[in-house]
Order: sequence, then C-alpha cells, then structure tokens
Amino acid sequence: MEETSGRASGSSSPDELLSSVQEMLREWGLGDLEVVVVSGRQKDRLAKYMHQLAEELRDPSCKADAGGIRRAKAVILVGLRDGGDVIGMNCGACGFPSCEVMLQSRVAGLLFPGPTCVIRALELGAALGLLAWSRPVLSRDRKAMVRIGIAAKRLGLVKSDVALGVLLG
Repeated sequence: MEETSGRASGSSSPDELLSSVQEMLREWGLGDLEVVVVSGRQKDRLAKYMHQLAEELRDPSCKADAGGIRRAKAVILVGLRDGGDVIGMNCGACGFPSCEVMLQSRVAGLLFPGPTCVIRALELGAALGLLAWSRPVLSRDRKAMVRIGIAAKRLGLVKSDVALGVLLG
C-alpha cells in the first residue's frame, strides 16, 4: 500500500490510518518497522488464504482468524523490515555469541527465516502492544495475530521476515 500523509480518525481511509500508525511508531522510536494496512479485496484475499493455512498447519485457529478478518474494516500489519536486522549489542539473547554469528546462521524455516534478533522482536511486540491499546478503533480483541502475519508474508502483502496483524474494528 502506498504511504500517504493525513491524520486518522475513527472513519479514516486506509491511507490515512497507515500514515497515522507510521507517525505514532516514529514518535515511539519504532519508525523502522514495516506497516501495511490491508482492506477491500486484499483483506478478502487474506481471509481466504487463512483457510488454506488452517489446513496446512492443522490449526483451526486460522479459520477463526479468517472470520475476524472478514468482519474487520481493515488489517494493520506490522513487521520487522528485515528480520535479520540486529540491534548490534552482541547480547546473546538469540543464543549466538555475537550478532555477526547469528546473521551468518540465518536459514529459511517453515514459517519464518531465523534466527531473529530477540531485541528487535521485542521491539515489534512493544510496537504492537502500544498500537493495540492506543487505537480506540481497533477490534475488541486487541491482540497481535501471528497467523495473519504468516499469511500476509506468504501472499506478498508484507516484505518483512516476521510480521503480525491487528484487526481494525
């Protein structure tokens, strides 16, 4: 989705919402995360794919998420632009002795490439938590949904290695 400017209100367009969320994340120091707002036909495509994902993963929760996507006005996807991006602290939280060794060890997994910098993953979680509790127009569920991020990545809706979705009520 193309990035545009504008302020979001309860009846914002997807472009205005995108701009508002990006601005909010920049204010929190998390502006390097990818943000995509999916609505209309793309949202319907995402919901349909969730049924395929349910079969592949043998996970009935995907079907419930598909229903939530259908009922939502839009889906906000937030992800690490590059899951291999590191904070550079050599903290070892990823299980490797240094960021350089972790980056050299990245491989494709069934759902995500990895390993991923734990600190960057925590930033993603913090951003979604802040977003979910700061936007009164989000769905009552107010949780970040990893299965939606998996489907969005597979459909090419996000470029991020790791992404999560939040439903817009």
